[in-house]
Amino acid sequence: MNIASGQKGYGLGKAAAGGILLGPVGLLGGMIGRKKIELVCQDCGKGWDPSEKPKKTVTIAPKTFKIVLLVYVAVVALVVLYVIWAL
Repeated sequence: MNIASGQKGYGLGKAAAGGILLGPVGLLGGMIGRKKIELVCQDCGKGWDPSEKPKKTVTIAPKTFKIVLLVYVAVVALVVLYVIWAL
């Protein structure tokens, strides 16, 4: 895993929105959040804020996955056989 860190710069999108809503003073809105640190994965390009809490991920044990896959394939096979038999 290859991770790089950097600071966010001037936000052009925030400045444009602020400029449209508030005129020239709104252009300062691009400065909001400019000192935030952002981490970026060099392998996939995904970025995230290190102060965010990690999202919970659901992991399935390989044995459970195999059972679920087997049941799914069996159900699909039964449906296909029923459709063929009904014709």
